[in-house]
Amino acid sequence: MAEWPDVPDPLVSYPPKGFLGCHDHERDVAGGARPGGKHVSGSSFHRSRIEGFEQDLTRKVVIKSESRTKQLRGLIQDAKKEFRLAVAYEKECARIKAKSGYETASDAHSGARKALHNQVNAIMAEPEKTMVGVLIKAQALDAWNKVDHFHRTFNIQGPEWAEAMAHAVLRQGARAA
Repeated sequence: MAEWPDVPDPLVSYPPKGFLGCHDHERDVAGGARPGGKHVSGSSFHRSRIEGFEQDLTRKVVIKSESRTKQLRGLIQDAKKEFRLAVAYEKECARIKAKSGYETASDAHSGARKALHNQVNAIMAEPEKTMVGVLIKAQALDAWNKVDHFHRTFNIQGPEWAEAMAHAVLRQGARAA
């Protein structure tokens, strides 16, 4: 498989402190910021620059100044080169991402997590009749514990599952005693 492309040097940007506007962090195949990644000025930034410079050329003050007109035309040419570089870089990133199968794998992973969540939720909602039922609930929670930390932490049913498990253990313990 092809390696993720490096950002071409002309697209590496150093935005002013506190201003990220059209600048973005270098991204990986999953869309997350790459560790140690650079700030990148993408095609939308360069398109905006071209449009802004072209608008400046139509202003009366600029039309009277040959040096400013010449400067703007040079800036437009530079921005167009950087725009083409940005488009090529973004297309290469999209091509590699599509070829990687990441989207398909991510969708399958998400579907499996949702199915497991639904199954655990159904198991925890069922009243246990014996200690075997408590063990089944414990196995369901153990399976859910293998899900990534983010989804375990932000699982709305988590507290309900914990409460249901505690009540199940107490009920079965009281019956056995």
